[in-house]
Amino acid sequence: TSFRRARPSTAFVRNRKPGAPEGKPTPDQTVGKVLELLSAQMAGARTLAEMREARDSLMANELRKLEGFELREISSEGVQMEVVQPEGYVPPESGEETIVILVHGGMFVTGSPRGVRHLAVRLALELQVPVATPALRLAPEHRYPAPSDDLRAAYLRVSQRGVAEDTCAGAAAAESNSARSRRIALIAESSGCSLALSLVRSILNDEGSDLRAPQAMVLLSPWLDLACTGGSYTINQGCDPVMQRDKLLNLSQTYRNGLIDSNDPAVSPVLAPAEAFARLPPTLVHVGETEVVLDDALRLQSLSAAVTLREYKDVLHAWHAFFPIMPKADEALAQVIEFIRATLNLQQPQQPQQPQPQQERNGNAEPGESLLGSDFSLGELMALVPEA
Repeated sequence: TSFRRARPSTAFVRNRKPGAPEGKPTPDQTVGKVLELLSAQMAGARTLAEMREARDSLMANELRKLEGFELREISSEGVQMEVVQPEGYVPPESGEETIVILVHGGMFVTGSPRGVRHLAVRLALELQVPVATPALRLAPEHRYPAPSDDLRAAYLRVSQRGVAEDTCAGAAAAESNSARSRRIALIAESSGCSLALSLVRSILNDEGSDLRAPQAMVLLSPWLDLACTGGSYTINQGCDPVMQRDKLLNLSQTYRNGLIDSNDPAVSPVLAPAEAFARLPPTLVHVGETEVVLDDALRLQSLSAAVTLREYKDVLHAWHAFFPIMPKADEALAQVIEFIRATLNLQQPQQPQQPQPQQERNGNAEPGESLLGSDFSLGELMALVPEA
């Protein structure tokens, strides 16, 4: 399948007159299933630490179904990274090595490599390359620019030294391979997309740097405008089962803490001028057509011909992480894998391993209900986050 730049079917949602959506979508039963899972997992979380733990362990059972991978940690400038790679992986002796960097979401206050480990395993097994996930510092303990600095340090380490282990032998191997060229694919979800896009933009705009931009980028349900200026933040709010504008603005404030304006492209990269994206690498963007962040995706597409935008019906925010139990997530993730493989000219493995979907059961969540069940909403998340 070839990937071509998709033209949006409508103008930016922000250019439409505010009003009721054209009709609420029919809820997909697997969306209800995911909402049930989230509600059950989050039940009883009364502190931010408990909610972080619940989110991180959400898909742990699915990970146990997979075999054929290795898991280890590396670090750079105090930033820990979790590396997942195919069992027995050996870097190529010649030519370029391909590495995926996975940037977790979590609205800057939750999220970790453990929470997306099942996603990293799926990517590593199907692409047959290492996947490195940085452990980004979280607000309110660590505010802007902490996670941005962490991602840059991780990217610098992987691009220059690869993912060799932090041992004497590993350091020697990394040093001996320091001149090796590497192809980096950057994949991010939700709030991690603003960090990823800001990093790429800074690399492209720093003419004096010898740091190479990634050769491919994927943004999943991207939150790229921390000022939430798009019309979709208002118009789609009644149909988005996860996100609400006022809570996102509160989380934005918690992260920024008055240190930087929400309209600054350093934190809202989609608000940068078009020339900032003139040399953007091939970029795939996935977004749900009823997500409040829809305008962020549409605006980015309008800024660069390198962007391929795909809109999905009847999904929820960052649905890709639920691929073991949600067929539309599995389908979307397969497209991400195909995009990376095609863009970086990777060979398709003979027998890729992937988790098997569980037997479906009906869910009864409706769009616009109390978001991810009564035990997990952005409102309740904000109640657990100390005020800025």
